[in-house]
Amino acid sequence: MKKFYSLFAAVILAASVNAQTTVNYVFGDQGWANSTILNAGSIDSNINFTAAKNEASNPPTYFTSGNNVRLYYSLNGNGNGCSMTLLPINGAKITDLVINAVSGNTPLVKFSVDGQTSQTATLTGTTYTISGIEAANSLTFQNANTTSAQLRITSISVTYSLPTMAVVDVNSAKTNLVKN
Repeated sequence: MKKFYSLFAAVILAASVNAQTTVNYVFGDQGWANSTILNAGSIDSNINFTAAKNEASNPPTYFTSGNNVRLYYSLNGNGNGCSMTLLPINGAKITDLVINAVSGNTPLVKFSVDGQTSQTATLTGTTYTISGIEAANSLTFQNANTTSAQLRITSISVTYSLPTMAVVDVNSAKTNLVKN
């Protein structure tokens, strides 16, 4: 029976070491007033965000009509529209991002991981998917359309991992859990 409990404890420990967290952040649930300009905020205790106007006509703004955040396109047609940057803290690393948009408001979206070269987000229907990444410092996405188009976002789902225990920590934890 001791071996069974030891095995069970090892499985639980392994699962907690490799755990990921997914946070669904719904903009309509934040209690913002109509026409609230977004500058910065927190997704949860491990992910913050900033928003930037860049070369768009208007800054990123929340509207109660449709409960969405609008990221505007660049006025000079260079794809440098409004952006939002997710900032992991406490050692978190963003591994996936899903952006849920409003039908008819799904322009070209580019993203950059830790300031590297921009890539195009995958769009299926009204959902943009950014996966297979490891953003330790920042994940920026923006309206990269070169003509009149707003990106209207209703929610984002951020998946991230937290630092795992060091091998020394795991070994000492096993010592405390496994007693034969």
